[in-house]
Amino acid sequence: MTTVLLLSTVALGSTATAATAVPETPGSSAPAMNESGNYLVQFAPMTDVPAEAERLKSQGIAVRRTFSSAVRGAAIKATPAQAAALTRSGRVTAVEVDALVSTSETQKPAPWGLDRIDQQTLPLSGSYGPANSGSGVSAYVVDTGIYPSHTDFGGRVTAGWTALADGRGSTDCSGHGTHVAGTIGGSVHGVAKSVTLIPVRALACDGSGYYSDVIAGLEWIVGNHADGTPAVVNLSIGGPASSMLDAAVQKVMDVGITAIVAAGNRTTDACTGSPARTPAAVTVAASDSSDRQASFSNFGACVDLYAPGVGISSTWHTSSTATAAMSGTSMATPHVAGAAALLLAKHPHLTPAQVADAITSSAVTGVIAASNLGTPNRLLHIAPAESSPVTVRPFIDVDANHVFAPEIEWLASRQISNGWTEPDGTKTYRPTLAVSRDVMAAFMYRLAGSPAYLPPANSPFTDVATNHVFYKEISWLASRHISNGWTEPDGTKTYRPTLAVSRDVMAAFMYRYATMATAS
Repeated sequence: MTTVLLLSTVALGSTATAATAVPETPGSSAPAMNESGNYLVQFAPMTDVPAEAERLKSQGIAVRRTFSSAVRGAAIKATPAQAAALTRSGRVTAVEVDALVSTSETQKPAPWGLDRIDQQTLPLSGSYGPANSGSGVSAYVVDTGIYPSHTDFGGRVTAGWTALADGRGSTDCSGHGTHVAGTIGGSVHGVAKSVTLIPVRALACDGSGYYSDVIAGLEWIVGNHADGTPAVVNLSIGGPASSMLDAAVQKVMDVGITAIVAAGNRTTDACTGSPARTPAAVTVAASDSSDRQASFSNFGACVDLYAPGVGISSTWHTSSTATAAMSGTSMATPHVAGAAALLLAKHPHLTPAQVADAITSSAVTGVIAASNLGTPNRLLHIAPAESSPVTVRPFIDVDANHVFAPEIEWLASRQISNGWTEPDGTKTYRPTLAVSRDVMAAFMYRLAGSPAYLPPANSPFTDVATNHVFYKEISWLASRHISNGWTEPDGTKTYRPTLAVSRDVMAAFMYRYATMATAS
């Protein structure tokens, strides 16, 4: 049976047995052999999920669970021959082994992670002082549940959800989820000490569970998250590549929830596993107290940054005051989830892409020793209370290193240029795209402060209708003699709104505007 791990380790340098990846392209080959007979089936887009489930049942396939919110598909029990046949169906895009998730953990030395993430360099200062406490933000913990009675949580754990019918609800009987939750939002051990913690229990007391349980948990989040509530989801799990799990994580982000995922503990390329390879998620590798890449940590281009993950002390499930220390990318990930909660408490309307950009942009660079080639050398850093707030960049395609980043961000701050809102909710500026004359008119009008102006009933230009999206701005530009357009042979005036603005013409526009502003 294919296995994956909750990403905490028994000892430094220990590794999990590598899992065989499942084919992701339907029709290319049969899914991997699977003694349990448990598979995940992803249906084609717009498929009627209940109808497809009935179709599977008519073929003698047991349908264990269906999904329609986070991803369109089902968890099934089938023979290898039945699973192979499904890969040839035009209504199915993927058939994968429903991987088993398990966990192991150990007691380790004293805590240090919080101390590290609010300062740029070593040595540790002995203190932790974030700019806020994460109040008003929800943190979903997809794990073994949370022990809600721990004093470190102060009544901030909600009922949540469980995939398991063992009578325990979302209460943790493993410890892993409670430890993760404590690092996200414990009052003593947590990064964001006032965050609301929501357990999404997908794994049993022994730390085992299936990808289908994790996907079902993500499905519950998508279906139950309150629109407009800033939130983060922590996934300290991982395993073989799974297009269905990746799609479910992406769907969570599509509804506005930032996803923080573990890179993995197999000392290999994080791009080979899920959900670490999910492009829009923030993927976290582990560092130790000497700012070295942890010996067990995965690495590579899919990693976004490092966070403390060795000997991390946090809450434990055995009593209301119990603590334990653990190591793993499981422990690094909630540090970043907590940092995301702090950011969202200050800027609740940020998209997941903007949160990811802000976290990576504010990270300390070049301090991780022994990092593998190709891994971004960034260590999590949060803004202390006495420092300036983290810069949130308005456009995901204009980073801090862009030669004109300050000017572009100034345009956005004045609402002169708001860019494009992409299908995933992110904002782009498209910096290399040429500016047309109609858009330029809008920029100039906004630069002037969007003055009160009633456009004429009849357009001054024959090629600009009064219902043009920028008619008001274009006619204002003409009224101020910033742009007079062209006089055609028949005596009419044209503006040529779709023509790109050349640099010499732009100089004339700017000069005329500046002269007008000075005169005013």
